[in-house]
Amino acid sequence: MAPPKLTPISSQALGGGWEVDDDEPAHRSRGTQPVQPTGLRERARTARLHADHTTQEERRKADVREAKKQRSCAPRAGSSSDSKDASGACTSTSSHERERSLQEMAALLLPLHDGPESPSKAGGSGSPSRALSEDAAKLELVLDLDHTLLHAAEAPPERGQPPRGVHAFNLGRPSGGESRYFVRTRDALHSFLEQLQLFAKLHVYTMASKSYTWHVLNAIDPDLSIFKNKILCRSDGQSEIFDKSITHIQISPTDGREGSAEDAMIIVDDREDVWDPYSREAVLKVPPFRCFGQHGVSLPEPPTADVALMDVLRVLRKVHRDWSSGLEPTARAALHSYRRGVLSGVQLVLSGGLLQDAEQPQRCLYWRLAELYGAKCHLTWTSSTTVTHVVSGRPDTGSVEKALKSPNVHAVKPEWLLDSARRWCKQCEALYALRPEQHLLRPDETPFYAAENSSELPAEKLPDIIPSDVSDNDRLKAAIKFILPAAKREQSFKLFERFDGYTSKNDGVGKQEVLTEITALVGVEQLVNVLNALNIK
Repeated sequence: MAPPKLTPISSQALGGGWEVDDDEPAHRSRGTQPVQPTGLRERARTARLHADHTTQEERRKADVREAKKQRSCAPRAGSSSDSKDASGACTSTSSHERERSLQEMAALLLPLHDGPESPSKAGGSGSPSRALSEDAAKLELVLDLDHTLLHAAEAPPERGQPPRGVHAFNLGRPSGGESRYFVRTRDALHSFLEQLQLFAKLHVYTMASKSYTWHVLNAIDPDLSIFKNKILCRSDGQSEIFDKSITHIQISPTDGREGSAEDAMIIVDDREDVWDPYSREAVLKVPPFRCFGQHGVSLPEPPTADVALMDVLRVLRKVHRDWSSGLEPTARAALHSYRRGVLSGVQLVLSGGLLQDAEQPQRCLYWRLAELYGAKCHLTWTSSTTVTHVVSGRPDTGSVEKALKSPNVHAVKPEWLLDSARRWCKQCEALYALRPEQHLLRPDETPFYAAENSSELPAEKLPDIIPSDVSDNDRLKAAIKFILPAAKREQSFKLFERFDGYTSKNDGVGKQEVLTEITALVGVEQLVNVLNALNIK
C-alpha cells in the first residue's frame, strides 16, 4: 500500500536550527530546547510561563538524580553495612533498595507543573458555556507512539520469525543496510482506539522518522481508518533537537466550538519533559510500556494484565464529559480537576522515615505527590487533626499503632500513594495494608481493579472491581484475566492479542476461532458465570 500522508516536522517549519543529539537512535530523537509557539498562542505568555516551568522541571530532575544517587549508594547485598534507624532496629539492604526505588518512582510521577492557570489566563471563558455540537464537542487527542501505545526494539537477523502477536519490519539505515524491528502493541490497544473515536479526534505526534512511523502505523492501522487526522513526525535523517508543542499541530477551527482548538486538546504520552512548558499542562502521562530487552528478546510476561490504557480511557471520558458540558472551560482544566479529585477527602500523615525534613515538607516527594492529587497532608497527628490515612515506610511506628486502634484510619504502604497517582484512582487500602491481618475490608471500600494484585477472584466479585462505563468487550477481557489462575494468564494475553488483530481486520472467522479457544481455556460454566455477573448479553 502507499505510505500514509504524513506531516514531517522540519527545522525550516519550526523556524530555527538545533544541535544534533548523537546519543539518540537514528529513528527517534527527543529534544530539550524549547520552541516558541507560532499562530495560536502569543509568544509573550509562553515566555512568562517558561520561567516557572523550568524551575519545576529542574526540581523534578534533581529529585530523580538524587533518588538514583541514593539508590546507587545503598549497601549491596551481602555487605555488613546494614544501618540502623532512629529506633535502633536494623534496616536490611533490601529495604534500602525498596526505599530508593519508591523515591525514584515518586519523582517520575510528579508532574512538571502545578496545573493550568486560572481560566481567564489559560484561554478559557472562565464560566460554563452551553453544550457543544457533536463534532465541536470532540476532544483533540494527541497520541505518542513509542512506549505509549507500543514498544519497538531492534532485533538481529538471527532472531528468526517474531513471536506470536509481534509485528516485524525492516528499516534502512542512514549508513547503508537495514535494521530489523519487532513491534508489540499495548494490551487492548485496538479496543482503546475504537472507544476514543466516539468522543475524540485522534492525532499522532512522534519524534520518530517518517519511514519508521509509516511502518508502525501500518502495524496498528493498515487502512488509516483510525488515524485520519494530523500525523506529525520527523523527516528521515532529521536530528535537530526541539521540544514537542501543541502549537505545531495547527488544527483548523471547528464550527460551533468556542475558543481555540488548544482548549479541546489533551496529550497522551509516557513522557512529559519532551513537551514545551505550555503543552505540559495538557499531558496525561502513562506508565511507559516495555516488553523487549536487548536484541529484541521478549521480557517475561507480567503476572497481571496491563490495564494502563483502560485507566487512560476512564480519565479521558470524564475529562471529555466535564469539558464538553461546559463544566470546565478547557480540557486541560478538566484534566487538572480530575487529578485533584483522585485523593480528595484524604487527610494523611507521613511516617516511617518518609518525611525527612519537617521544616520543609514540600521537599518531600510523597508530600508533593499527595497534594497534587488532592490530599491534605499534616505534619503531626494531634487530637485536633483529622486523619484518614497513615502512609508509612515501616509497620512499627507510633502513628501506625495509633491508626490500627482507630476504626476509620488506614495504615498503608507508600505503594498505595504511588499506585493511586499512577492509575489516577484511589486504590483499595486493604491491598496495601501495613498489617494485613489487622485490616478488615470495610463496606465503603470498593476497589477499582483490586484483582490486579490478587491471584484469582470469584466471578461474583467482578462487578465491584470492573467499571460499568467501558465496553462489554473490554469488561469481559479484564474479567477473564482476573478469574484465571496465574499459570493461565500468559495464554489469555496471547489469545486476546490475536482477537484484537482479527478485530482490526474485520475477520469474523478468526474472531470466532479465538473465542472458541477462550471458552476452552476458561470453561463454559465459569464463562457463563462471568457473563451473568457483569450482565453482558
